[in-house]
Amino acid sequence: MVEASPHVKTWRSDIMAAADRAHLGSVIDGPVSVDVCFFFPRPKGHYGTGRNAERLKPSAPEYPDNRTYGDADKLARSLLDAISCCSGYPLIADDSRVTDLCVRKRYATEMKGCGALVRIMNVG
Repeated sequence: MVEASPHVKTWRSDIMAAADRAHLGSVIDGPVSVDVCFFFPRPKGHYGTGRNAERLKPSAPEYPDNRTYGDADKLARSLLDAISCCSGYPLIADDSRVTDLCVRKRYATEMKGCGALVRIMNVG
């Protein structure tokens, strides 16, 4: 299979490196719950101009729900592939160990930069 996006390889490498830094234990080989929120930059067109350049337009959408930001299921699959044993820095033994999955897409804010916030918990 060939990935549709040319950015997937870099994205997975970034995820693997972040997982390697964040997880200090051994590979998780049991059922896990994964909660992930992907944060995307807002387009400049969502903001006003001139003195209103820092303000969102009333017409700006609340959620990144167009094709530009990708499908939630494909984003999750890319993330899970990156943290499972098919990667160089496995966090979980296999993505089949994921029994619960919550995926959200949001626009980044000043407090939350672009990327993904991931929480993995043992189930049981």
